[in-house]
Amino acid sequence: PVDFTLLNGATAYGTTGPGYDFEVPSYFRTRDNIVHLRGLMKGPYTANPVATLPSGFRPNKDLSFTTSGEDRNQVDVLANGDVRMTSASSVYNGLDGVSFLADGS
Repeated sequence: PVDFTLLNGATAYGTTGPGYDFEVPSYFRTRDNIVHLRGLMKGPYTANPVATLPSGFRPNKDLSFTTSGEDRNQVDVLANGDVRMTSASSVYNGLDGVSFLADGS
């Protein structure tokens, strides 16, 4: 996996105490061209994007996913590579479960 360079105030959630060590926000692509996002982040989501995927790791069309979080959490992955977070909470927001076919470029 490749760790995201987080933008606009987003940070990795990290550890929250004994027994907790959450995955840093990252992405990887499988041999069958499926991109997977994973990890937990926090931060003020007043500005987007929170990260950008490089060429070859982007969807052909804009996509929207509902993921885990402190409250309502939506992750949009745009065809230009922007990863946008819409959330009612800045406590924690997950990327796990977001997967899609890469555009192949």
